[in-house]
Amino acid sequence: MTKHILRVDSSMRKYGSYSRKFVDTLVMQLNKKEQHIIKSRDLCEGIPFIDEQWIAANVTPINEHTPEKSKALLQSDSLIKELQ
Repeated sequence: MTKHILRVDSSMRKYGSYSRKFVDTLVMQLNKKEQHIIKSRDLCEGIPFIDEQWIAANVTPINEHTPEKSKALLQSDSLIKELQ
């Protein structure tokens, strides 16, 4: 059975990070037994901060969203889908 794996790298060291090397090895070992679908998220590349625009969009019912409010939630909606 193919599994979906979300790999989250949080070390700010792109090179020389022991945790990144460990996860590389872990993913390689998992894929030896069976191919898995791996989605990677690298926090070193950053994600946007929550701001007033995002908060206003988040508390507004979806049927009342303006194009601007929908745009403000695009990134967080995408991140949530990665977890589902």
